[in-house]
Amino acid sequence: MMTLLFHSTRTDLFTASMRLGFLCVAISLFNVYAFAADSIANDDSVEVFTTADQTVVQIAQPFTVTLHVMAPKGTRVVLPEVPNKFGEFDILDHQDIRDIPSEQTPDQRLWTRRFTLESIMSGDLEIPELNVQIAKTGDFENYKSKPITVRVTSVLEDRADPTQFRDIHSVVDVAIPKHRSGKYFWWLVGGLGLTLAVLAFVFIGRRRAWLSPEQWAIREIDALEQSASIHSDENDNFWKSLSTTMRGFLELQFGIPAPVQTTDEVVRSLSICENFNAKLIGGLGGLLAQADRARFAGWQNSPEDLSQALTQARALVMQSANQPSQKGPDPSSPAKRLPPFEKGDFNHPNTNSENN
Repeated sequence: MMTLLFHSTRTDLFTASMRLGFLCVAISLFNVYAFAADSIANDDSVEVFTTADQTVVQIAQPFTVTLHVMAPKGTRVVLPEVPNKFGEFDILDHQDIRDIPSEQTPDQRLWTRRFTLESIMSGDLEIPELNVQIAKTGDFENYKSKPITVRVTSVLEDRADPTQFRDIHSVVDVAIPKHRSGKYFWWLVGGLGLTLAVLAFVFIGRRRAWLSPEQWAIREIDALEQSASIHSDENDNFWKSLSTTMRGFLELQFGIPAPVQTTDEVVRSLSICENFNAKLIGGLGGLLAQADRARFAGWQNSPEDLSQALTQARALVMQSANQPSQKGPDPSSPAKRLPPFEKGDFNHPNTNSENN
């Protein structure tokens, strides 16, 4: 019994000794590694680190990662070889800038390597640590940068699962709004406008019929005298209005289609009318001819000439109104059959008229 107990104790002691030995070796290796890491971290003259211009990118979106090496002047630096990939990142391109002065410290030099990366995988992906060989005075020593995590997102993230269907609401009856049609309103407006137009036409026609041709012509001449046309440099509107008034008066008073006749034709029509003053024919023809020259030949008249023309037109209307009213010329009367006029000739020898 004592022998068995002693043997068991020796076995436990041996096992415990072995475990203690392994523990001591592990502690020694950890101290060595920690000392090496501290020596690199505490070396202020050498700095190795990586930076990324973006920490969140989308799938297949290129971004830039830069490896920086800061070391004293005269240091030899060997950058790592460029692999095809950094983990899940594809290397599209890289550019090196070697041994340039640092902007912050004149005694320090800068080495950089800029990588252009992309990935077709999504998630939190890591850019591994990069090893750089650096020799300040003697042999090369290994320096490492810290890894960087970049999140690669997909355009399909945070979307509803298309395989999970949501409940569809039952049919909802919606009252259709009744729009009041405006066609009846527009029919009413159109009918009212048409009625007013007809009434205005009838009123103007009857009002004109209520006035004698002489009264109507005098009224039109007075209105023309008060208008701005008589004071305008352009006489075309003045003579057009005056010619229209005189021709309308002759049509209403004597039944002569003067509005559609030339001046020569108007004079011929007046010349073959019974009991019409020959001198008055010349005055009317001369006034219409003067209007034609101003309208079609561009003759200009002073305001005094225009005022005189209105006075003459008013006098001709009143003199013509005193003539015996006979609707239209009488072609059967041989006494008034005259030979043809020369164009523009209003002083026919048989009428002995004056061209005003």
